[in-house]
Amino acid sequence: EKREDAIKREVTEELGVRIKILKILHSADEILLEDKQHWLATTYIVKIIGKKKPKIMEPKKCDAISWFSLKKLPKPLSHVTTVDLKEFKRQYKEAL
Repeated sequence: EKREDAIKREVTEELGVRIKILKILHSADEILLEDKQHWLATTYIVKIIGKKKPKIMEPKKCDAISWFSLKKLPKPLSHVTTVDLKEFKRQYKEAL
């Protein structure tokens, strides 16, 4: 399964919505020394197809889902989310 196909499938399975991938924002390394793991996280810019709103389809995987303003994000943010935000602001600074 291609990466983009897997992302579309996972979003539908976990959030109950279909998405269109617009572009890759970037990829970031996340090295978890304590766990001896290395993740290559690829972040995409996507658009929800249709009028359905995302909802938790697999309640054992997470407790809540919500939308946040870039100015009022919850803390703490993961390393990858922090890197994602920095790159998003760099690429889309004129839109902010």
